Amino acid sequence: IRGNDAKTPYLVGTTVTNQPLADGTTFNVPRGVTVMIDAGAVFKLRSAIIDVGSSQSLATSSRAEAALQVLGVPGNAVTFTSYNDDSIGGDSDGAVSLPAGSQWGGIVFRRDSDAASKRAFVNTVQHGELRFGGGQVRVDSQVQAFAPIQIEGARPTIAFNSITDNTGAAITATPASFDDSNGRSGPEVRGNRLLRH
Repeated sequence: IRGNDAKTPYLVGTTVTNQPLADGTTFNVPRGVTVMIDAGAVFKLRSAIIDVGSSQSLATSSRAEAALQVLGVPGNAVTFTSYNDDSIGGDSDGAVSLPAGSQWGGIVFRRDSDAASKRAFVNTVQHGELRFGGGQVRVDSQVQAFAPIQIEGARPTIAFNSITDNTGAAITATPASFDDSNGRSGPEVRGNRLLRH
């Protein structure tokens, strides 16, 4: 997924009247696919998460071996923010609503995401800006609370991100995320900034 100089945002989730946004109601990385998001891309979300791997309640199909690489660079981050945030990507919601924490969920790395061999660690969020996340989102007909970066048994690299004005913890991880097999003990987390304006 490419960024562009105009910062035209991708819009994911639903409006306050439960209508789908321009790029769909969900962002679920398909089974066996690695999604790469280039520097400069902007995502505005409302009542949605970015889901990598199979959710617990997903009974009919697997999204195993899905992976996500957020590839921002210094001075040109990938931005994930609220649909109501007019400070980047223009006025997408056409309303006077102000952005606030919990207006979207987060990026969720599930246990069966990443490389099939479990010897390579593909999932990455680097030089991202995550704003106004950490909310409750309906996933597979169940309302669940999410952190801006939520790790459920996976071991991604989370590096040099700015996590701002979110609700609750900035990053959460389940105990299974701290496996020490294949030469890596848990997620690699370094250089992140947690801010509240």
